[in-house]
Amino acid sequence: MTSTKEALQRWGLGLAVLAVMMVAVAGCGGGSSQADRSWSVFQSQEGRFRVALPGEPARREQALGEEALESRLVSFTTQLDDVTTLDVSYADYPPGITEIDPRLVLTGAVTGAVERASGTLARQTPLTAEGSPAVDYVIDGDEGWLQARAILVANRLYLLQLAAPRPDAAAFEALVTSFELL
Repeated sequence: MTSTKEALQRWGLGLAVLAVMMVAVAGCGGGSSQADRSWSVFQSQEGRFRVALPGEPARREQALGEEALESRLVSFTTQLDDVTTLDVSYADYPPGITEIDPRLVLTGAVTGAVERASGTLARQTPLTAEGSPAVDYVIDGDEGWLQARAILVANRLYLLQLAAPRPDAAAFEALVTSFELL
């Protein structure tokens, strides 16, 4: 029988994998023909955040589940240009996740993202964002680069991601510095 702690850790890994899949799928869709879109503030009352994004994001929701650990991943995705996708996602872990060291939860999220991208972890930097444990990471994947920030706020995981053929430090910085919790 699986312990609750092990189930929570596997669930967290699955969440990161699913979030990477959603960004990859969104990035495959046409995109904008504008090379430079204006950024505006987008706010999610339900997600309890605001962030600047280029254009109006598309909302997607995906059910998650590992044994009795049911939740959902909510993503807001937009295109910066024809090849660059920006995404802000969140999902609520079961409350028991707060019993696990947040750095282990974040490491599991990064590991899952690297596995899904079939890539190589180019960089991982632990930090604090919005007063909570966080990690920035860059993955060199089969289909390009994924720059991401994962922030763990109590039992909610926020993922801010930029997927592109090559890293875009300016766009990623605009994304992560504009993110605010409500």
